Amino acid sequence: IVAYVLTNPKAQECVFKAIIKGGELINAGIEELKERFEDVKAELDSQK
Repeated sequence: IVAYVLTNPKAQECVFKAIIKGGELINAGIEELKERFEDVKAELDSQK
């Protein structure tokens, strides 16, 4: 399977697209966590 991917440009393109999509999903998840963290932090600050 590795040889197929290394020698087939179309397969390489599919692999790269999958990696990019995975990276975008991870980044979106991180941004969501940052927003939630800031929301909780602001809520705690307002309770002081």
